[in-house]
Amino acid sequence: MAILYFHIYIYPSDPAYGDRDSTVLNRLQQVYTLVISYCIRQHSSDKRVLDISGLPEPLIGPATMGDMPSLRLNSGSRIPFLGFGTGGLGPLRQMSDAEAGRAIGAGLESGYRHLDTAAFYQNEHVIGSVLGEWIAAGKLKREEVFVTTKLPPTGLHESKVEAWMLRSLERLKLSYVDLYLIHFPVAMLGNDGEVAPCTTEDGRIRFDPEVSLEKVWKAMEKQVKAGRARAIGLSNFNSSQISRILKVCEIRPAVLQVEVNAYHQQRLLREFCGRHQIPVCGYAPLGAPSTPFSAKLPTLIEDETVLAMAARYGRSPAQVLLRYLVQQEVVAVFKSANPGRMRENKQIFDFSIKPEDMKLLDNLDRGKEARIYTMKSFIGVDEQPEYPFNAPF
Repeated sequence: MAILYFHIYIYPSDPAYGDRDSTVLNRLQQVYTLVISYCIRQHSSDKRVLDISGLPEPLIGPATMGDMPSLRLNSGSRIPFLGFGTGGLGPLRQMSDAEAGRAIGAGLESGYRHLDTAAFYQNEHVIGSVLGEWIAAGKLKREEVFVTTKLPPTGLHESKVEAWMLRSLERLKLSYVDLYLIHFPVAMLGNDGEVAPCTTEDGRIRFDPEVSLEKVWKAMEKQVKAGRARAIGLSNFNSSQISRILKVCEIRPAVLQVEVNAYHQQRLLREFCGRHQIPVCGYAPLGAPSTPFSAKLPTLIEDETVLAMAARYGRSPAQVLLRYLVQQEVVAVFKSANPGRMRENKQIFDFSIKPEDMKLLDNLDRGKEARIYTMKSFIGVDEQPEYPFNAPF
C-alpha cells in the first residue's frame, strides 16, 4: 500500500514570519500535522489507523524523554509510545514497597520515561520515592519523565476531584502530573480518602448512580487551569460517554486509555477517537497473561500466528504484539517486574511489520468476548447506568 506524505517546515527566521512568538509557529506546525495525518488516514485503502512506521521524522518528532518516539497531545506535550505500567507493582499483587521500588527503578534504568499509575494501585508513594531519588541524584529531570495517574471510582464526584488530585501529587512528590485520567465512569461510594469501595452485607458494591460525568469533567478541567495536570483524559469510557464530554468540554480529552490488544482490538472505538482527534493508549497490550481475569482466553503471546510471526522476524512474541499497536499509533502500556523483559520490550522501534502480516494480526480480533478487564469483580457494576461495556463500543 502506498502512503502519500509531504513535509511542511516553518522556520522562525523565515522573513514571512519575522520575529513572531515561537508558540505561534508551534501551533501552526501542530495544525499542519493534523491535516497531514487526516490526509494519510483518508488515503489509506484499508482505512487502518495511521501507520507511523513510514512517516518522516519531523512529523512524529524525536522523543523529549529518553530515546523513545512519542506522540503529541493536545496539551502540546509528548507522550512516549511505550508506557511502563505499574498496576501490578504494589498491594494489588501482594508486592512490598521495596519490591515495587526495585521494579520501578529497573524500568527507569531500562530507559522508560512514561510511568502509568493510579490512586487505585496504591503505589503512588513508591513511585514518588523512586523519582525523588533519581531527581535528587541528578539522574533524571522532572521534565524528562511523563507521569500518568488516575482519579479512582471512589473519587468520582465533582466535589472530590481536587482533593484526590492533591493526594496523588503529595504521594508522587510532584507539583504536577503530565496526564490525569478518570479511571472508570462508574462512581463507587467509599470512605474519605480510601480507594476501596464500601459494600453491603451481601458483598455488593455501593454505587452512586446520580454522579454527573459532565460535572466531574469540569472539575478535571480546573486541575489543568490550576497547573496540577498538564493534560486530562478518560479511561474505560465508551463512545457515547466520550460524546457527552465533548459536548460540554472547554478542554478536550487528551487521551482515552482502554484495553487494546490483538484479541481485543476495539476498532470502532479507536476509529471514533480518531475522528475526534483523541489518541488511544492501550493497556493489556500482551493480553495480561499473568492476570487471573484472562484465564478464560487463550494466551495471546502463545497464539500460533504470533509465534510464527515472531520466528520470521527474529523477535519475541511480546515485541511483535507491542509493535503491532505502536505501528497503528496506539500508545501501549505494559506491566512487568522482570528487567530482562523490560529491556526486550523496548526494542521495537528498529523494525516494522509488513502490511500482509499486519492483516494477519488484524484477523486475530475476537471482539468484545476477548475483553479481560470487565470490572465485574465489583459486584453489581454491570447493572449501573454508566457501566461502559454494555454499549456496542
